[in-house]
Amino acid sequence: MIERVQSSKEEVEEILNVARRDLAESKEAFIHLSGDWAFNIAYSAMLQAARALMLMRGFRSKGAGSHFSVIEFIKSEYGTQIPAPSLDAFDKGRRKRNRATYEHTGTITASEAQNMVIRADEFVEAIGKIIQPPIP
Repeated sequence: MIERVQSSKEEVEEILNVARRDLAESKEAFIHLSGDWAFNIAYSAMLQAARALMLMRGFRSKGAGSHFSVIEFIKSEYGTQIPAPSLDAFDKGRRKRNRATYEHTGTITASEAQNMVIRADEFVEAIGKIIQPPIP
């Protein structure tokens, strides 16, 4: 479910930029769209940030269950460096997003969407610091 790949710093930065874009759009979506979509976009920001971190290490997920394998990789390799509530939201968010996207409308409350946006913000920031540590 995970394979080794060659990557460049530019590729990692581009995927991290996608995560930051999705995070910004999730904040706007929360104001203008349903909770389902705001939640979905916030989850996407987390997924893209996690993918960037995997790519930095020379890995990517493949095949069925790729979201699950990304989450498991991040938990096992970076579980102590990412705030636990954000990591938990990422894991639980995968299942909830799937139901909201493919099975039922109105699955996500405004409160759940708002919490996911907050957790995504923490998650993307933590991964950004791992990928590009601040200069002392």
